[in-house]
Amino acid sequence: MLQIALDTDVSTFVIERSRARDSYLNFLFSSTTAARTWRAIQRIALRHRLLGAPIRRSTIVTCQGTRGWDNYRLLHHFDPEQKIDTLAGV
Repeated sequence: MLQIALDTDVSTFVIERSRARDSYLNFLFSSTTAARTWRAIQRIALRHRLLGAPIRRSTIVTCQGTRGWDNYRLLHHFDPEQKIDTLAGV
């Protein structure tokens, strides 16, 4: 994930970790070029030769829009039944 932040126009990269037993990690990227960052996440993380499949099965990827969470996009969800958005209009 750090490589993605370094390879794109990411201005802020933060890792948040849960303190609960059912722990999780949040990787937060701030970028003025969301589409470029999303393409890098797909290419480097979700399609990774060894880690891509487990990442895809356990990950939700969202993007806040111009109005924060009021117009967010769901870009990837581990549940293939979920409707996925595009970045158009963000």
